[in-house]
Amino acid sequence: MSRINTNVDSLVALNNLARTNQQLGVSLTRLSTGVRVNSGKDDPAGLISGEFLRSEINSISSAIGNNNRANAVLSTTDSALGEIGDLLGGIRGILTTSANRGVLSQDEINANQSAIDSAISSVNRIANSTQFGGRKLLDGSLGFQLSGVGRTDVANATFSDVQVNLANFNATGSAITVNVTLTTAATQASVALAQTTATIDSTIEVIGNGGSAIVKVGSGQNVLDAINSVSDVTGVIATGSSTVYLNSSNFGSDSFVTVNNVAGGLISGLTTNVKGTDVAGSINGQAFSGKGLNATLKTSNLDLTLTFGQSVSASTATNFTIASGGAKFQLGIQLNSANQINVGLDSFSSASLGNVFVDTAGTRQDRTVASLATGGQNSLTASTDRSAIAVGIIQDAISKVTTTRARIGSIQSNTIETNLRSLQVNKENLSSARSQIVDTDFAEETANLTRLQILVQAGTSSLAIANSRPQSVLSLLSGR
Repeated sequence: MSRINTNVDSLVALNNLARTNQQLGVSLTRLSTGVRVNSGKDDPAGLISGEFLRSEINSISSAIGNNNRANAVLSTTDSALGEIGDLLGGIRGILTTSANRGVLSQDEINANQSAIDSAISSVNRIANSTQFGGRKLLDGSLGFQLSGVGRTDVANATFSDVQVNLANFNATGSAITVNVTLTTAATQASVALAQTTATIDSTIEVIGNGGSAIVKVGSGQNVLDAINSVSDVTGVIATGSSTVYLNSSNFGSDSFVTVNNVAGGLISGLTTNVKGTDVAGSINGQAFSGKGLNATLKTSNLDLTLTFGQSVSASTATNFTIASGGAKFQLGIQLNSANQINVGLDSFSSASLGNVFVDTAGTRQDRTVASLATGGQNSLTASTDRSAIAVGIIQDAISKVTTTRARIGSIQSNTIETNLRSLQVNKENLSSARSQIVDTDFAEETANLTRLQILVQAGTSSLAIANSRPQSVLSLLSGR
């Protein structure tokens, strides 16, 4: 080479050295950050995929936190309901003790009533004070707001109780309309006796849901009075004037009345056995499950139980709306009803445990736990002994508490915890996929770093040699 103004070899060595230094910088960045894709120029497609995956992973992490928090809320609710259940069980025991009136003084009965009052006060306290993160859980504020019907609709007696357990609103939060059509009304089991007054000495066996009893009716004795004298044992109530009807106290196919003729002629034949019928109809066009007076519909977006009034007739059609309310839990990453559940938690105060209804005679009946307190319709100190009714009220309240706890437990085990495990597996798989795209493979990158370091050293040496080569022209100028 005899030209010195342009050292092509030096330029080539310089460019290669600059390129190697740039690659060395990228390699050092990847090793120092642990990330292969630190900017868009490292891998444009990988950057897009990695950012999308990171967004999904962040959403799943938030959903996992939501599930854990929802689980904690429901666990808190379950614990409080357990305490309420224990208090109701204590009241049940006091009622049994108080029924032994033959050995109890009035002072002892008053003391038992005070114990019941104290337990009811504790039920109200727990219902009004149980909270999570400052939000009360059992005071009814997380129940669904209904329009067109009350929880206990005494005015028209269409429903004696409306229990909405779950209702998922659409994205706009529009109210849910519930159209109810009753095609078959629930009935009691009923057996008719032609004689209101026995013409001869007769003996019959009356069997109902409560149990059985032998009833002896003397000639000339009122049949209705004789049968009602054991109604607390049999669960069969006699009504009527010209004809005596033996009715089960309950409604539905589980209720029955059986009358066996032991002696005399009160019934024709040896045995008469009759069952009641369950309600039948539809809710929003879907056939509901009827049991006694209760109609239950369970779908992915709506879970409710309606208790019809005793006097409601067939071919009844009515509707109401679920306007708002419930405790909405966001369980998935998509903000739609498929990834949410909206659970209703009604009030569990003493006035809300039970119901108020109008019986077939048009009389208002209070069947709430609050009615057991002093001054209530079913207290121990009421003018008439209503212990059997009080026990039924407590049993129904215990059933509601335990049913709600079971429903909460089912949501926890079958919805939240399974969803939580699915989210955790999904997060694991997405994190693994993102790692393959954006994370540095240290084994590969350290080998690349070593190669680049050698290339830098070689490039530097090559540049030094290339820069020194034009000096050979000096030999020509010196004449050597």
